[in-house]
Amino acid sequence: MKKIDKMNFNYILNIKQIIIILLIITINIKCGNDKIEEPQTSISPINKVDILTIGSYKAIKIGEQIWMLENLNVKTFKNGDTITHLKRKDDSYKWEYNNKNKTPFCCFYKDNAFFGKKYGKLYNWYAVNDPRGLAPQGWHIPSREEWLQLNNFIGDNNSIILKSKKEWNINKRGQNMNGTNKSGFNAIPGGFREQSALFSNVGYSAYWWSSSSQLDTNTKFTIDNAVKATMENYVSKVLDMPKSNFSESNKFKDNAIAYSLNYSNKLKEQNYNKTFGMSIRCVKN
Repeated sequence: MKKIDKMNFNYILNIKQIIIILLIITINIKCGNDKIEEPQTSISPINKVDILTIGSYKAIKIGEQIWMLENLNVKTFKNGDTITHLKRKDDSYKWEYNNKNKTPFCCFYKDNAFFGKKYGKLYNWYAVNDPRGLAPQGWHIPSREEWLQLNNFIGDNNSIILKSKKEWNINKRGQNMNGTNKSGFNAIPGGFREQSALFSNVGYSAYWWSSSSQLDTNTKFTIDNAVKATMENYVSKVLDMPKSNFSESNKFKDNAIAYSLNYSNKLKEQNYNKTFGMSIRCVKN
């Protein structure tokens, strides 16, 4: 009896060993056939923002582009020449004279250095296009194509993720105009300077020049109502001509492409007269 029990025990043991061996073989075969997949990571500025320091500038990578985190605030060209700084007290004749001669200029909003520290300087497009170079070494002013690249990466209805979390005022409709800044772009509402030397829209709108002239594209000439009103005012008060002399199609043909954010839900592309003072946001070479 004991001999039979011993034989049964050995038989059961052998069966267990065989089962274990078969399991090991099965697992090895399965592992050999399975592909080891790398984890898929997609780091987008929409969900992750990495602040870079390049020289003395803070920057953010958005897609394949690296943008400055602040608006430009330089007073000299790349070669060291001083940019003409026009003040609010400068009369309209001087303002008109400098623009008529396509003189590059810059200014603080309302000639207040506080606004300059906060929003950067406002530049006319002649400063943007000056061969001496407005952008610091290693940077440049983005073209229309580069602005569109940013816009396409961020996607439609992008205003809220481009805007800063504060600084934007409540508009006349009672809407809170602050954004989420999920893109890291940190757009702040620095306003603009008109041809008539007046300042408008700080706290409500942000305007940035591109390096692209309207003459370089087939873009249709369009302006928003606020800017149209300032142009009509310029024609009437500065040039001493009736407002009827203003025409979107033929009065101000010397335009360049700029981009703006306001109460709208997207980044706007429009043409503006090159004499306007606007912010500059640089992109890395």
